[in-house]
Amino acid sequence: MNAPLRTHLWVILLAVSLSGCGFQLRGPDTAPSLSQQYTAQVKSTQPILNQHFVRQLSRLGFKVTQGATDFVIMVHSESDEISEFGFDSDLSKSSKRLVYRLNYTVVNRAGDLVLGPETTELSTDYFVPLGDYLRQDVADNLQIKTVNHLQMETAKIAALERLRTRAADVVVSQLIGKIEDPSPSAEQN
Repeated sequence: MNAPLRTHLWVILLAVSLSGCGFQLRGPDTAPSLSQQYTAQVKSTQPILNQHFVRQLSRLGFKVTQGATDFVIMVHSESDEISEFGFDSDLSKSSKRLVYRLNYTVVNRAGDLVLGPETTELSTDYFVPLGDYLRQDVADNLQIKTVNHLQMETAKIAALERLRTRAADVVVSQLIGKIEDPSPSAEQN
């Protein structure tokens, strides 16, 4: 028997033995996750925040609807506050901290409170090029939009969007935790 024929026989024997022992090449079985069994709705006055929640709920398998749902996430308020707390080593950028607060409740189909009222507080740091700081201060007082001011606003909006995404993730994760363990002791964690 020549070497190529022997190699082919070994490959066939190996394939038959793997298929006979239960080895599956199909990948994992796809059982629906717990969240895929539920529908949810988000009520907020901020369309951008709604989009973050819808994206997060959908990513985790919830069906997002506008009609009768299993859960309604009601956003009561959101706020943000900025503080300047430092500069980088060559003083070319100022470091700012953005603190974001989201007040919300989650109710079930019967109107019973599932989560809340809760406040999620998140923060992030971001950098903004300084440019001429004195000129910017004068421009701020005169409410003139300079390039530096536009850079600051853009950096703040980007940081705020990251925090909104994280806040939606926190709320949906808490909801999933409550669905998986509805006992009162889960609230104390």
